[in-house]
Order: sequence, then C-alpha cells, then structure tokens
Amino acid sequence: MLSWLLIHLCLFISPTSKVDHAIYVSVLEIESQQLKVKVFSDDLNDALRNDSSSIEEYFQKKIKLRINEQSINFNLKEVSEEGESQWITFEMKTPAEWHSFYLQADYLMELFPDQTNVVKVMDESTRYFRLNQSNPSCSF
Repeated sequence: MLSWLLIHLCLFISPTSKVDHAIYVSVLEIESQQLKVKVFSDDLNDALRNDSSSIEEYFQKKIKLRINEQSINFNLKEVSEEGESQWITFEMKTPAEWHSFYLQADYLMELFPDQTNVVKVMDESTRYFRLNQSNPSCSF
C-alpha cells in the first residue's frame, strides 16, 4: 500500500505532469533598442487563441511605449523557449537620450485579473515597476 502511494505521489509531482500555475506574472525588460517579454507558454497560447492574433500583433496591441513623447514601434526578432516560459524579443529604435518615458503593458490582463507584469527599464539607471489591472501603465 505504501509503495502504491509513493508511486502516485511521484507521478503527481513529476515535472512532466501538467498542473495549472497559480501565479500570473510576467517580466518585461526594456533596454536601448530591445524589448523582451517573458511569459508562461500556456498563458501566451491562451491569449493568442482568445485574440486570434500572431505573437507580434498581440503584443503590438497590448504594449504602448512612448519615449520623449514619441511612439516607439517594435518588431518581433525571436521567440525562445525556457522551461515552461517563452522569451519574446522585439527590436525597436529609440532616441539616444530619454527625457520622458511612458509604458502601458496590459497583456494577459484580459484573461487573468490577477496578472502582474514586472517591468525593468534600463537607461542611465535601472527602474522597476509593477503593472496590474488597476495600474497597467508607468512613466518617468
């Protein structure tokens, strides 16, 4: 009986078993000419199915970036898998000096009310922001 219980317990906690995660968080990093987003793969797939968009179209709708009052466009460079997550890298052209900065990043919030997007902005200094459904933007 004990061995049966141990076998089932091992199967339940196996890294290959599919268990919904209870934390809805992503990372968004902005540095110079690059914007990178790290999201759970299953959350990204749910968002793309719900929105009927490509990865690039989805994030272009959900991320708005202005530097020095100028809208910044970004284009998909690559998508790489890291465990159960995806790193999505975009290229962009930004001014050499940043006098003002505004970011709205409400991706995945339409599906997950508890979604938190942690933002790391690296220009002359490094700044961190926490975005959620009640506060989906940041600026400096």
